[in-house]
Amino acid sequence: MDSPKPPGQPTKVLSENAGHFDLATAQSLVGKSIVISWSYLTPQGQPNGFKQAFGTITAVDATRGVLVRLSTGEEYLMPPDLRSFFYMNLPKAGKMTQADGTEVPVADLMCSWVVRKNV
Repeated sequence: MDSPKPPGQPTKVLSENAGHFDLATAQSLVGKSIVISWSYLTPQGQPNGFKQAFGTITAVDATRGVLVRLSTGEEYLMPPDLRSFFYMNLPKAGKMTQADGTEVPVADLMCSWVVRKNV
């Protein structure tokens, strides 16, 4: 069993097995707030941008993935791979500042993806 993490240290919440989608665990995430981060890389692996978004998980499906309603009102569908989801382990009071300076409520979860262009 993992020892408790100090505040601010993310705690992994889901399976580390590629291709494993635990529907019961995924369903427990519906209604949770989330910060999604994308790190963009060039074909050579060099950093080429960073983006964040805040939203709420609205639905999960083992085939389609994890649906998030972003704070902009848009919907974003993430792949059905739960290995990148972490609990934030932060006090719920207050706000957090995203990379672009936007303040959002402290999220329940965070998720990060690396996007590498092939061309």
